[in-house]
Amino acid sequence: MSLKLKPTVEKNKVSLRERKKQKLREAIYSTAIKLFSRKGFDKVTIKDITNKVDISKATFFNYFPSKEAILPHFLSQRLDEVKNQLAEETKQSMSAVKKLQHLIVLISKMVADNELLLKWVLIETFRLRAYQKKGHVEVSEKIRKSMEEILIEGKNNGEFNREMDPKMTADILESVLFVSAVRRVTILKNSDTSLTENLLKKVNYLLGEFKRDESLTHAQYDAPSRILTE
Repeated sequence: MSLKLKPTVEKNKVSLRERKKQKLREAIYSTAIKLFSRKGFDKVTIKDITNKVDISKATFFNYFPSKEAILPHFLSQRLDEVKNQLAEETKQSMSAVKKLQHLIVLISKMVADNELLLKWVLIETFRLRAYQKKGHVEVSEKIRKSMEEILIEGKNNGEFNREMDPKMTADILESVLFVSAVRRVTILKNSDTSLTENLLKKVNYLLGEFKRDESLTHAQYDAPSRILTE
């Protein structure tokens, strides 16, 4: 009888250990994000984080190799929230173009709401991107995959012509989105043009190249003010 119970007990022990590790990881992450938001990323040290969580530096490094490694996790969580919001707010009957435009609006709002911290998040993601590190690949794939799914839907529905390659187009859109966001929070902070309007113009222009109806023009895809109010 006791022999049969041992695997279950051991399984529960492992599960409890994993839950404790996850709880501590989340505590380190949430504490770091609060400190970054309040003091500025460049002003916060690992010691500041470990003191708040009451752990050693060695324990910190068991979960994150550096304070920079926390940043892609932040962006990844925000993108999950955006994806969930998109699913809730878009109707089944909504066109793929409208869904893609709405996704751009949501991402732009996320950037604006977290602009101070995202400056550092995007700089770190850009560094990871240059070296094709895991953190960037995961975040980049979330954005690209969401766009590709919408583009495939649009192509299947006949919104785009046969020449449109959903994967390649999603790759281009993800790059446009990423570079535009980096420029917004670093170089063009005081620009009169909003990130949403800037991105929609670029996205709509690209989608105009794949329009199904040849009588349509780029201008008919390019209506950021109308999209925001619908």
